[in-house]
Amino acid sequence: MIGLVVSATDELMHGAELLGDAGFHSGVDTWLRGGVIGELVSRACAHRFTVWVTADHGNLEVVPTSSKREGVFVDQSGTRVRRYRNRTMRDASAVDGLTWDDVPGLPSAEAERMLFAPGRTGWGSARVSHGGLSLDEVIVPFVQVAAP
Repeated sequence: MIGLVVSATDELMHGAELLGDAGFHSGVDTWLRGGVIGELVSRACAHRFTVWVTADHGNLEVVPTSSKREGVFVDQSGTRVRRYRNRTMRDASAVDGLTWDDVPGLPSAEAERMLFAPGRTGWGSARVSHGGLSLDEVIVPFVQVAAP
């Protein structure tokens, strides 16, 4: 078994601030035409490997909204999720967001610290993001490539 991480699409996604989804899709198309992935898959299949392709997360084109700085109240501030030092600080937040105190798979003490951007919005100027609660961000491809 061989595992290979190719971060090109993640880098393209993080660089898609100017043109959003259109810029991201154009960048991925251009990168794929370069043949790197095709060559990797072809060689693996030629050596009788079973090839699986997946991703660690999806992404979402967001409507940018204003972002207020909250200093020491916030441990981590992303485009779609903010993590506060505790629930009290989260509840006193200066930004509009959604709380979800019972996130499946997260301890309640951790979930109670989080504030999620509402709808298809993001805090700040970013136009493409990930890390929130939309289906776009949590459903990822999982594809088996069969040798010809």
